[in-house]
Amino acid sequence: MGNIAGAYLFPHPPIIVPEVGRGEEKAAKATIDAVKRAAGDISADRPTTVILVSPHAPLFIDYIYVSTLPELSGDLGRFGAPEVRLRFDNNVELALAIAKNAALEGIDAGGLEEVHSARYRINTSLDHGATVPLYFVDREIKGFKLVHMGFSYAPLKTLYKFGVCIQRAVADSGERVVFLASGDLSHRLSEDGPYGYAREGEEFDRLAMDAVRSFSPDKLLDLDMDWLEKAGECGLRSIVIMMGALAGMKVKPEVYSYEGPFGIGYGVARIKVEQDEAKGPDAGKNG
Repeated sequence: MGNIAGAYLFPHPPIIVPEVGRGEEKAAKATIDAVKRAAGDISADRPTTVILVSPHAPLFIDYIYVSTLPELSGDLGRFGAPEVRLRFDNNVELALAIAKNAALEGIDAGGLEEVHSARYRINTSLDHGATVPLYFVDREIKGFKLVHMGFSYAPLKTLYKFGVCIQRAVADSGERVVFLASGDLSHRLSEDGPYGYAREGEEFDRLAMDAVRSFSPDKLLDLDMDWLEKAGECGLRSIVIMMGALAGMKVKPEVYSYEGPFGIGYGVARIKVEQDEAKGPDAGKNG
């Protein structure tokens, strides 16, 4: 029987990778220290597989991309650091099991045929939402398999249910899994930032980090879509899927850092799972 050993909220700004930042990453020192700490904790979790959901994976309105390619690789070439290249074996069996469980709940999920990705010019390499967190994890632990997925624009409650499907697929496997929810927070924290300032951005970041700190998915599942658009958020759906994957489990959340350099919110957190007291997804959303 498989289990989820823990889950982590990871931001993914390429600038925190030294080969990209070239000194500018010092403005996000709290985030860098926190992701290094998280990577060390992941190593201590001893995962056989890492499941990572990224906002920058192939994105569809009502289909959740879960890669079924045998090998997953990507680099940071578009950010000026082609030498930062990572490669992992895909846990295809687990990826297919997740898609199968989702189908049983009426949720469309799975991979892309090569002919379709070529025809529609869909890049199935590891995106920077995956590569940046894995850059730090890869320096602490080797040998794990990866499941790389995105999300869809389905209702948030549907994405939460998809997370429960992930939990069930893991339970039926023999894997020890760590779940990474990749996502920055608001991109509208400063007039000097790339997207300007919006009051909703600060409000969203406070709400999201409080929901993670208290592990309260109910605080997120009914948020207004127009308000979220104004907030300029990135990682909400990753967080919601992560919370679904931990539904009914006894968890111990800890926020490692939050800061907003460059006008963008970065949060790092660990959700430790108390394995002996895990109850399963039917025990309630809040654990």
